[in-house]
Amino acid sequence: MRAMDFALAFNDIDQSLLQETLERVMEKRQSYRLRRLAKVALLAALLSALFIAAAYASGFLPLKSRMHRDEDLGRLIVPNGTEASAEYQAAVDWFGYRAEHADAQQDLSLSFAETSEERWISYIYSITDREALDVLLDISREYGLTLYTDSIFVGGPEQLSLLAGTGDFFDGMLENPGGYVFADGSFKLEGSMDVEDSSLLFTLHRIYLGSIYPYNYYGRPLDFAQEEYLTARGFDVGIIAWEDGRWEISFTDGDVYINLSLNGADEALARRAADCIDFAALCSRGGIAGEILGLDRSPGANPEAAEAYEELYSSPEFQGSMYFTLWFREVFYGSTFTGVYGQEGYEDIDAQMDLLREKYGLVPAVSKTEAQQTEYSNGAWYLDAGDYNLHYIPKGALYTRLEYFAPFSEYSMIWSYDTADGVRVYCACDGPEKRSCAHVLYETDGAWVLLNMHTLDVWEIQRSADSIDWSEFK
Repeated sequence: MRAMDFALAFNDIDQSLLQETLERVMEKRQSYRLRRLAKVALLAALLSALFIAAAYASGFLPLKSRMHRDEDLGRLIVPNGTEASAEYQAAVDWFGYRAEHADAQQDLSLSFAETSEERWISYIYSITDREALDVLLDISREYGLTLYTDSIFVGGPEQLSLLAGTGDFFDGMLENPGGYVFADGSFKLEGSMDVEDSSLLFTLHRIYLGSIYPYNYYGRPLDFAQEEYLTARGFDVGIIAWEDGRWEISFTDGDVYINLSLNGADEALARRAADCIDFAALCSRGGIAGEILGLDRSPGANPEAAEAYEELYSSPEFQGSMYFTLWFREVFYGSTFTGVYGQEGYEDIDAQMDLLREKYGLVPAVSKTEAQQTEYSNGAWYLDAGDYNLHYIPKGALYTRLEYFAPFSEYSMIWSYDTADGVRVYCACDGPEKRSCAHVLYETDGAWVLLNMHTLDVWEIQRSADSIDWSEFK
């Protein structure tokens, strides 16, 4: 709501009450002119108070109400809560602890996390030791706030609209935008925006109440100046000019906080950037991120998918491929074999293939052709599609091109997924501490089809699965 709305509502007040108030504070024999001036002064005072209330309610939030100062640690700006709120107190406690323990011993493997959920929390909040994780968990319980356990990468306004539910909020061009969307619709987006032929680097946060937001820290105190600005679209925002040259635009509707940081701007460009934003569309909620991230993808909750991967891992095709790859990498310093059986000078490789042929009854490839994809004489083929690698492994074939696999027990997420074409596939990825690989599995009567992607983003995994015509493998 804008301050003007309060002014309009003020007009509905019974004027006789105002008149009675005025007459109580003035002598009845005062001149008309004095009475009129007094009435104007009273109206001005009331409107001023209402305007301040409207500013708080409609978006302009004084920075000092979100700023915490510590003599030793510096300054912390709480992104989604004012003083005395649970979000404010939790941010002070958590980021104060992080600042005081910045030199703590770090375990990047996240081996201290006991569950998949703890690993993802540690990954998102950049936690590298057990004590810090326990502190964060205790703070979240103490203040009744949620912790983010996963996110989805977003690479543009269209994806942001789909995932976070935003409307067309910027009247201009966003260049190279990228960021992360959380299950509650909060997000971080970075890139550059064109404002009056000027390219401004920006960081945009939309943060809902009820969570501990992970992107924050204590910084050195800086001088700043702030003003309220009524944008061309009628939104009351706060514009902050920092001593180091940054500009920030803040807005809140009481449930969501918008923080936009700009580099390369001046006062005129900061105001123009605020004019270009439809904050109602930016605050619009209803994307699919919550639906996607809300599914339980633990192996125990998805027995069909777990059974499919167990069948793959126990198959002679996978066992033969895995043992050959591990042997080859040990002998040839981590390389991936791209050749075939019978190459002159590689009798030791042929001998290894002979062992696997005898053990698993698998047929190695003796020749290959390379065009858009690499096709082997035993019916297998390999495709490097850029975003993913596709392996087609006929049952009974020795396939030597697998580049990555994790022990099945190390998968942190596994789930069944019905693609846009209605084909059931099985998705999996290993733990966040590895940040390495995901898989999409499809099985036919005669072959295994396996996609490998270097991502942990469940939406990206599913979109890759949607892009494949799985019917061609039947």
